[in-house]
Amino acid sequence: MVSLKLARLTRSRLDLVFYIDSYSALFTATVMIISGAVAAFSRSYLRKEAGLVKFYLLLRTFVISILLLIFSPNLFRIFLG
Repeated sequence: MVSLKLARLTRSRLDLVFYIDSYSALFTATVMIISGAVAAFSRSYLRKEAGLVKFYLLLRTFVISILLLIFSPNLFRIFLG
């Protein structure tokens, strides 16, 4: 489990916690391999399209949300992902 302290107020604190185990590492590797293959394929396939930058932005946003789902330790963060 990895914990990052984001902010500290007078009586409360805001922590960002990621739960990392062997299953989450396996799913992360799977997501990264598939998204890397999609990015490599789209580089040649969508080379002359107008919305290439938007496509890469959407792909990165999707990958980040999937990674948040994988690493989330509680149900509330799953809904955020």
